[in-house]
Formats: sequence, structure tokens, C-alpha cells
Amino acid sequence: MSNIWIVATKHGEVGALLGAVTDPSSTYVLAIGPESLAEEGACDTAGVKWMDLGAASAEAFARAAADVLLAQEELVAFGHATPAVRAALGLVSARLGACTVSDVVKVDVVGETVRVDRTAVDGKVIESLAMPSPACLLASTVTFQPVDPDGSAARSAIERVAAEPLTAAKIADASPIPPSGLETADYVVDVGRGANTPEKFSVARRLAGAIAAYVAARRGKSVLDAYEDGESELATLSWTVS
Repeated sequence: MSNIWIVATKHGEVGALLGAVTDPSSTYVLAIGPESLAEEGACDTAGVKWMDLGAASAEAFARAAADVLLAQEELVAFGHATPAVRAALGLVSARLGACTVSDVVKVDVVGETVRVDRTAVDGKVIESLAMPSPACLLASTVTFQPVDPDGSAARSAIERVAAEPLTAAKIADASPIPPSGLETADYVVDVGRGANTPEKFSVARRLAGAIAAYVAARRGKSVLDAYEDGESELATLSWTVS
């Protein structure tokens, strides 16, 4: 039976991620933060291991967190895609050769099989995956909003883990990526499923090239195939699904 471990570095993460787990009461928590975070993790879970950050950043405890996770058998590690969690799960994945999945929205363990639902194609598709353990699963911070713990829930034991912070990479700067493509285009040439050959698609490409437009294709793989088979110097394809 696989052991699901939620890795949390911020308040509200445990409650949010427990909502994606089929059996929360059998799920463990690795809390990297203040004692109050560990107390959140103890609400209706199987147990908590807690690392106190002190004045250090969560990223500085990534290796120590990985060591805790590596000691677990049949591991399924699950956390938000924050820098500290990505670093810890990256170390685990590299050491164990674990399956790694992003944008996870649901986790279930059936016997020896880990079943995962994840979003794809900009959130328009749900993929269902089946894999063995060990597995490292990342959830989008956009998909899961913080959830306060249930104050009336049963409390599990909290074990404090002694760990020393190590030098870690830190975020020096973060800036939004400027919009591009269809978001800033002055003109768009939209094609449908009828443009399913390079010859037909070339008509749209020539028009787009003449007016400095983007080509938007919204229908069917045959349109994408026609684009890939044609010339590429005239226009840029923005591919969406509807």
C-alpha cells in the first residue's frame, strides 16, 4: 500500500491538498514551517513530521525534506509547485527514479497502483494516469486555494524532525511574462477544419503574411498537420482547442 505524504510550506496548503486525496485520514504530512503549520497538518491525517524553519527559508530545508521522504516506503509525495517543494521532490525523483506529474487535481491509491488526474491543454482536458510508486506529484497553486483546517477534526501525533538549513537557491526577482501571440495581435486570420491540406492552409498563410497577422486554428488535428506540412516563414500559428 502506497504512503501519501503531503509536503506543505504555507498555511492552508494541507487542507487544500487533502481535498484532492481520496482517503485523507490515511495521508501523512511533512510540514516545513512554524508549529502552527504542523498543527494544521495534524487535523484528520495519519501523522505529521515537522521541521521548524526558524529564520531560514523553506528552500533551505529542501534536502532535509527529501531525506525524510526517501525514508518512506511506497512513497507518493504530493505538494504545491512552490520552490521548496519542487526542489525536495526533484531530489526524491532523481534518487528513486520516481514518476513525476504536474498539474495534479486528484490522487488515489488502489492496491499497488497510484491513480492521478491532472489538467492539460490549458485546463480544458483532464488526463487520468496510472503508475506505480514511488511517485512525485505537483499541484498548481492556482488550482488549489488555501483551506482552513477543521477545528473539530481528530488530531494526529506531531513528530519534530531536527534539521539544519543548507544554502539554497533563492528567487532573486520575479516579473510577469509580457503577453504575446493572439493576446497582442492587431489582426488574426481564423481557419477551421476546412483548411485541412497544405494547399488550403497556404491561402490563410499568404493573407496573414500580407497583413502581419497571426493564424489561429481551432478545429481538428488535420489543420495542425496541414500547417506543419506547409511553409513556415509567413505567419505564426496559435493553436487552441474548442
